[in-house]
Amino acid sequence: MLKLNKRIIVVDLKNKKKDHLMINSLNGLVDIIHQEEYSIFSVWQKGASMVPATKKEQDLYQKLVERKYIVDEDEEKEMEEAILDALKRQYIQNKELCSNAVFVLSYGCNFACQYCYEEKEHGTVKMTKEMVDKVFELHDNKLYSIGLFGGEPLLPANREIITYIVERAPKASYNIISNGYYVEEYMDILKKVTITNIQITLDGTEEYHDRSRVLKNGKGTYNKILRGIRLLLDSSIPVTIRMNVSVENIEECYKEIDLLCSYGWKGNLKFELQPLFQIDEQKREKLYNVFFEKDSMENYKNDMLQRLSTISGFLYNGTRMYPVLKACDREVTGKYYDAEGYVYSCILAVGNTKKAIGRYYPAYEMKEKSFATRDITTIEKCKDCANAFLCGGGCPNGLPEDVDLYSPNCVSFMRELDFFCSLCIWFEIQLLRENLFINGMEGNDEKARKDCIE
Repeated sequence: MLKLNKRIIVVDLKNKKKDHLMINSLNGLVDIIHQEEYSIFSVWQKGASMVPATKKEQDLYQKLVERKYIVDEDEEKEMEEAILDALKRQYIQNKELCSNAVFVLSYGCNFACQYCYEEKEHGTVKMTKEMVDKVFELHDNKLYSIGLFGGEPLLPANREIITYIVERAPKASYNIISNGYYVEEYMDILKKVTITNIQITLDGTEEYHDRSRVLKNGKGTYNKILRGIRLLLDSSIPVTIRMNVSVENIEECYKEIDLLCSYGWKGNLKFELQPLFQIDEQKREKLYNVFFEKDSMENYKNDMLQRLSTISGFLYNGTRMYPVLKACDREVTGKYYDAEGYVYSCILAVGNTKKAIGRYYPAYEMKEKSFATRDITTIEKCKDCANAFLCGGGCPNGLPEDVDLYSPNCVSFMRELDFFCSLCIWFEIQLLRENLFINGMEGNDEKARKDCIE
């Protein structure tokens, strides 16, 4: 006995042809179904008997079977295979994780940014050599990729511990998230190691930046940061300029990009524009509209748009869509070890001890229930949800702290799906430009899908 797959997601594309987007979340296949076929499908979806009578119905039925929108009565087998595939990918990511660690050297910072999301209650504790040794021990003394984070990692007070880390892993590749103020003072160390990327924030032109990113004494920081960026790029060290964007400063950000590109630094310079965490969804969507429009222009390529979620990345970039267990791959591929002895799996959770996944110092002890153990197999409400294999249970950071961690966070996914599907029509759909859709009931067939991702 065949039946419709319960894991089908259907989204109205709101175009003149009244097309719908169909997603089989168990295998990642996607189709556009046209109005006539959708009218048949929607009747079947409401429970009507699937006995195809007309040629149109027969053709649609066969296509749905081929692409596993229609499956055997025992759908559990399909689910088990999807979970197994996701676990295999997670295992590969965990193997990579064994050689990767981020050191949160302290929560101290010399800036007083109004929009900073990190908690202010932390003291002046700094990471010790014993803590560094413990992290290396946990990774079998084989760290090939090391991140430095804070607070501000490149404070003068952290120089000794950074020197110690570099001495322990001189051949590792390093990535740093910094406000950029003390880059000049650290150039001697930075030149000794392989730097894959340093992320530095500029919030637009000098005038605007010096209003939003100031020292604790209120003085501006733009000119000193720019000198540091110049030194890095002149030394062929890759830099990503992070811009925290609001409706008020977005034009200033693009003016600054034009200025930086005029210096001839383009080879080792990237830009990442992100909406401020604190702005509402309506303003966020307005900013994304601008990001996408500008992204077609060479100078304004936004690196953030290459790292979208599973569904958004597929719709915008044409990257492979596959079932996931977690909302974010970074929950699997990143571990952040802080100066207070806590371990985190999410950069946005760092500093909030309630969101730590455990401790690594003085003793190693992981929580039974944490971001690390939260996925669609442990969230009860996800087990029968059609969206689960695409949203991964939603971002746990968005859950109120008084809500059970094993609760789904559904709202952002549905809003994102609706928003990006609308954008895809505006862009004439990236996948159509790549000729991945076929005629009739259009879809990314297996061969085209593999050609796209491999």
